[in-house]
Amino acid sequence: MNTATSLLIERDQDLVTITMNRPPANALNAQLIVELLEAIRRLADDENPPGIVLTGSGDRFFSAGGDIKEVVGIDVARPRIRFFHELLVAMENYPGPIVCAVRGYAVGGALEFLLHADYVVADAACKIGFPEINHGLLPVTKGMRRAVEKLGVRAAQELLYWGELVGAERAVAIGAVNEIVPTEEVASRARDVCGVLRQKDRKLFHAIKRSLNLTAQMSDQALEKMTVADLDAYVTAESSTKARARFYQRTVRVEPMTRGYPDQIYLEQMSHEEVAAALADGCTTVVIPLGAVEQHGPHLSLGMDADHADALAERIARSRGNTLVAPTITVGCSSHHLPFAGTISLRPGTLEAICVDYCTSLARHGFKRILIHSGHIGNFPVLKDMLGRLREAVPSDVEILAFFDSTKWIDTWRDAVREAGGDVLAVGGHADIAETSLMMVIRPDSVRPDRFEVGHLGGLSEADLELMWKNGIRSVSQNGVIGSPIGSSYAIGEACLAAVAELLIKTFDSEAGAAIARR
Repeated sequence: MNTATSLLIERDQDLVTITMNRPPANALNAQLIVELLEAIRRLADDENPPGIVLTGSGDRFFSAGGDIKEVVGIDVARPRIRFFHELLVAMENYPGPIVCAVRGYAVGGALEFLLHADYVVADAACKIGFPEINHGLLPVTKGMRRAVEKLGVRAAQELLYWGELVGAERAVAIGAVNEIVPTEEVASRARDVCGVLRQKDRKLFHAIKRSLNLTAQMSDQALEKMTVADLDAYVTAESSTKARARFYQRTVRVEPMTRGYPDQIYLEQMSHEEVAAALADGCTTVVIPLGAVEQHGPHLSLGMDADHADALAERIARSRGNTLVAPTITVGCSSHHLPFAGTISLRPGTLEAICVDYCTSLARHGFKRILIHSGHIGNFPVLKDMLGRLREAVPSDVEILAFFDSTKWIDTWRDAVREAGGDVLAVGGHADIAETSLMMVIRPDSVRPDRFEVGHLGGLSEADLELMWKNGIRSVSQNGVIGSPIGSSYAIGEACLAAVAELLIKTFDSEAGAAIARR
C-alpha cells in the first residue's frame, strides 16, 4: 500500500481500491487531482487494466469537492482546472469499470466523479450537490454536460441552479447513485460490483462504455476551452471573489434561497421595501437568535453556538410561517470559557443592551411578536434575568417571548440521541455527542473527528455548576468538553436539531396562547 501521498492505493489481483485521503473532508487540491490523474492513466496502460473502486477516507466525506483555498488567482486556478478536466476525460475513457464507494458527502467536483463512474454505491447519509454557485464558482463544463446526460435537464437544473444538497433517496431517484446500502457495507458492495463488471469481456465492456460516452455534441477540447473561459471570468470577478471569501472565512453566512420558500426570511438580506411589504402582509413575528464565540473542545469551531442558533431560527421561521429572522447576535456571555484561546465574552449588561436595541428597533417598525432563543446555554440565565426589562422597553402591544429552560433543552437532547441510537451517557451539554452531531448537519467541515476527546462524564451537579461559574470550565473539564463527542453522527444531529426546534416552537406557541388568554 502506498501511503506517501494523499492517495491510498491497494491492489488485489484485478481490483484496485483508490482512497482519497485528505482528512477531514478529502477536499480536491491540485496535488490530489494530479495524483488521481496519474494513477488512472497508469492503470489504463496496464496490459489488462484492473477494475477501480474509488472512495474517500472516513465515513463522513467521500469528498467535499474542490479545495476552495486554491481558487486564489487565475494563475493558480487555471492549471488545476485543466488537470481536473483531464481527470474526468481519463475516467470516461478508462477501459475497465470504475465504481464509486460513497460514505457521506460527495459534492462539487466529487459529484462529477460519480457522474463519470460506471456505478455508484452509497450509504443513507450520502449528500450530493453542486453548491459552487453559492460560493462564486462553477463545475467544469464537462461535468455540467455529464449531469445533463446522466440525470436529465430538469434534475441537472435542480442541482446546478439552486446549489442545494440532496439526500440519498433523491440521489437514487435522479440517477446520480445506483444503490444505497448500510455504511459498513459500502466498501464491500462496491468491490463486489466492480468484480462482477471486471469479469465481463474486456473488449466488449470497453466498447459499450465508449459508445455510451459518444452522445456528446462537443469535443473534449472545445469543452476545455469553454471551461477555461468561464474560469477566467469568475475567478477575476469581484462578486465571485467575495463569495469565495465569505465561504472560506466563515465571517458571513451565505444562505441560498430554499425551494418551496420563494419569500426571503432573513431580515439582513432584504431591502427596506421588502420588509415593509412583509409587515403589511401580516408577517409581524421575528426571531432573534443568540450565539457565542467560545471554545468547544479540540474538535469544534468557536462559532458553533452562533451556527446552531442560526439553524434553529430558520427551522422556527419556516415551520411557523409569516416569520422573519433577525441577524444573529453572534457573541454572548462566555466568561467561564475565557481561559481557552479565542473565546470572546460580553458582560451581561452588554448583551442586554444589544437585545434592548434589537427589540426596540424591531418594535418601532411594526413587529408585534419577538421570539428570542440561544444556541448557547450559558446565555440562558442572562436571558431569563433581562426578559422583564426587555418587555418594559417596548410598547404594551408588543410581545417578547424567550426560551431559557436548560433542563428541558438537555432532556430533549438526551431523548433525541436515544431515539437515534446514540449513547445517552455522552450527552453533557457542551461539545458532546449532541452538539458535535448537529454540527455534522449544519457545518460538517467544522467538525474534526480526529480530535475527538472524552470530557467530563456523568452530568454536572449543583456543586459542579457553582464551581464552573465561579472558576471557569477548566475546574470541571480540562479539555473544555462536557460529555463526549464519540459516536456522533449525521442522524443524531438531525434528530437533535428537529427535537429542539420543535421544543422551541411548542414553547413559544404555548406562551403566546397564555398571553392572549390573560388579556
